[in-house]
Amino acid sequence: MLTTIHLPAGTERVYLRDVPGLIADALHPELPEGTPSVLSYVQKKATDRKLAWQWCGMSNDFPVSLTEQDLRELNDGVWHHLPPIKLLPDSTDGPQKVATLLPEPEWEKYAQAFAASPPEGWRLIAVWRNRIFEQWVLNDETRKQWARLLEQQSIAGQLTSRDEVSGIPTYHRVGRQLMEGYFTIDEFTAFARRFDVEVRVPQSPSSTGTAETEPVLAQPPTGAAEPKQWKMRVQAEAAAEWKRMRAMNCNPTRASIRPHLLRWCKANNVLTSSHINPSDGYLRTHVLSAKHWTPPN
Repeated sequence: MLTTIHLPAGTERVYLRDVPGLIADALHPELPEGTPSVLSYVQKKATDRKLAWQWCGMSNDFPVSLTEQDLRELNDGVWHHLPPIKLLPDSTDGPQKVATLLPEPEWEKYAQAFAASPPEGWRLIAVWRNRIFEQWVLNDETRKQWARLLEQQSIAGQLTSRDEVSGIPTYHRVGRQLMEGYFTIDEFTAFARRFDVEVRVPQSPSSTGTAETEPVLAQPPTGAAEPKQWKMRVQAEAAAEWKRMRAMNCNPTRASIRPHLLRWCKANNVLTSSHINPSDGYLRTHVLSAKHWTPPN
């Protein structure tokens, strides 16, 4: 199997607008805050003018890639007591990257050993991969590809969804009409299996509603304060997250920002009138839908 999607107990329907996000989150889940960057590649920069001229010519103010001989001498010399750093095969898309998965905190040992006995005329420059951002990019691209796949399958007549209001099976829908439809859980399981995606839903002893319904507690927690204007708080954060994504040249959607908003609600103790954190389905329908919220320009 490509991946497995775990849905909450009692899930009876899955909206097509949620399918790309479910698969993307299963394939490329968000990494926890504080996940260290890893070493991407190591370069050297001349500190001696003659050496800089030899390496770079007249434009002598930029770093250059380590040669295999440089790395071999480092591994056998100042880094002899540390696990060796290895390079990937030559690439045409930039500096030669390292094959060793070295987290940033571990690099400190190498930097200290190098600083204790540096070679004459040059210094090291370490370049890092931000794993959290990389994972976000993979997640975002996966969402886009699966959204395109759903439309392609629908146009080809290989996908049947149900109308949100009537529940009647529909065919050949595209765009918003397609994404507003839904699968029953059995239909979604069968569709996903065609692409080696497994769907698991734990058995629920009882079902009190659909994902669209705001969950209700029988009794509010002792001492809990009555939430005030919580939807406006979530919409304000949604607008801020939308702008952040735009600033990074990304194309946010209502679906793509919901995971962030769910985490934000928990971290900031945003509670509904039932004194619980809002669910994904409730945010989608009653907070972020076109009827209730307009993204910033």
